[in-house]
Amino acid sequence: VVALSSMLLEWTRDPSTILVNLTYSINGAADQAISGGSSYNGVSLNWTIPEAAIGNTVTVKVADANGANPASTDVGPNASSFNVRGTVTIDDPTSPPLTVGTAKNITWTKSAGVSTVDFFYSTNGSTWVTAATGQTASPYSWTPPDGAIGNLVQLRIKNSTAGQPGTTIDTNTFAVQGVFAFTAAPTGTLAIGAAVPVTWTKTSTITSAGLYYTVGGTETLITTTSATSLTWTVPSGAVGGSVTLRLKDADAGHYANVNKDSTPFGVKSTLNFSATPKYPEQAAGTTVVAGSSMLLEW
Repeated sequence: VVALSSMLLEWTRDPSTILVNLTYSINGAADQAISGGSSYNGVSLNWTIPEAAIGNTVTVKVADANGANPASTDVGPNASSFNVRGTVTIDDPTSPPLTVGTAKNITWTKSAGVSTVDFFYSTNGSTWVTAATGQTASPYSWTPPDGAIGNLVQLRIKNSTAGQPGTTIDTNTFAVQGVFAFTAAPTGTLAIGAAVPVTWTKTSTITSAGLYYTVGGTETLITTTSATSLTWTVPSGAVGGSVTLRLKDADAGHYANVNKDSTPFGVKSTLNFSATPKYPEQAAGTTVVAGSSMLLEW
C-alpha cells in the first residue's frame, strides 16, 4: 500500500464496551500509536497511513486499553503483514533528443519519508544500467553515456532507502543521439573530379555512418561506412556555391536524424575548349574577318 492512502481497520470485541488501543509496527520494531486510535470506542477505523509507517513487514495491533485488565491483543489484518511504500515520481526529459555527453536536468519528487533514490537507464525496457545512486534532491543532472544511444531510451527512479520497498517509476521513451565531428573536410572551391580526404570522429557506440553531400538542401548519399576516413571524388552533381558534407547515424535502432554538417565549400563546373582546332579558322595566328561566323565548341 502507499503511504498517505487509507486503510479500513476492522475488529471485534467482547464485551462490546471495551475501549481499544490501535498501534502499528515496522518489521517487529516497537509499537507506534495510530492517530485517533487510543482508548478508541468502536470496531472500525479508517486509518490514513503516515509516511512514518513506510517500510517492509508492517503490522497493526488492537489491544485492550484498560491496563487493569489482563493483556488482550490481536495482530492484523488477518494476522498478516503488509508493505507500505513511499511515493516517487520522475518527469520525462524536456526537448528530446538528448545528446551523448551533454548534461540534462531530470526533475523528480519523493515523499518525505523517502531518504534516497537511485537512477537507471535502459535502451530496450528490459536491461537497466545504473546511472546514479543515493540521490537526495531534485533535479538529477544526467549526462547520457555512449551506451545510452537509442530511440526507446527510458530513465527509472527507485526508492533506495534502507528498509523500505524499492518503489520504481519509469519515464516514457525518448531519443538519445550520438555525436559526430569532422576533423578534415573540404574548404574553399573544388573542381569536379578532385580527390579530397575526409576524416571524422564519432561516438564509440555508433558502428556505421552515412556520409552525404548536400546542395541546395538536397542530400545525396556518398557511402555508408564503419570507417572514420575516406577520399571523396567530387561528382558533377555536387556543383554549387554552398555545398556541405553531412554525417548521419546509420545504425538500426539509433536516432536517425542525428547529423553533423561540415563548413560550406564551393564546387565549380568544368569548362574547356578543345585543345586541337577543329576548323582551319580556329588555328593559332589565323586572321578572320569581322562580321564572319565562327563556330565555338567546348
